[in-house]
Order: sequence, then C-alpha cells, then structure tokens
Amino acid sequence: MQQPSPCGKRPFLSQELSDFSFTVRDRDKSPWRFPIHTMVLSSQSVVFKSMFENEFSEKETRNAFISDIKPWVMELLLG
Repeated sequence: MQQPSPCGKRPFLSQELSDFSFTVRDRDKSPWRFPIHTMVLSSQSVVFKSMFENEFSEKETRNAFISDIKPWVMELLLG
C-alpha cells in the first residue's frame, strides 16, 4: 500500500483536481503548463485571491500566461 504524502507537499503541481493553470514560455521554447489549485494559491496570496474573485479574464479562461519568468523559476516558486 502506498503511503500518503505529507499534507501540503507540492500541492500546486498536482494535476489531480486542479482548477487553474499558469502557462509559462521561455523565449522560443515550448510553453510549460503548471496546474494549480485556486483555493491553495488564494490562501497564500491576496493578489491571486482578488484575481479569482473578481472579473479578470484569467477567471474565465482558468489560465494565466506568464512570459517574464523562466519555467524552472516558476516551478521553484510553486513547489
């Protein structure tokens, strides 16, 4: 039987039940998609909480495109 993972261990990068994603592109390379959970992200950032609660286009598309960060940096921030 598989042991349960510790609570909070890399919850942002689990695609299971994710309801939002960040798409990050590093210059001319293929985009990276980071599935996230709005509830977890909202609990850690008032900026993102506001984005999810108000009328931002990202709320409708369920995706935010970020072009000024490298994918490996985004992974460090979320993980």
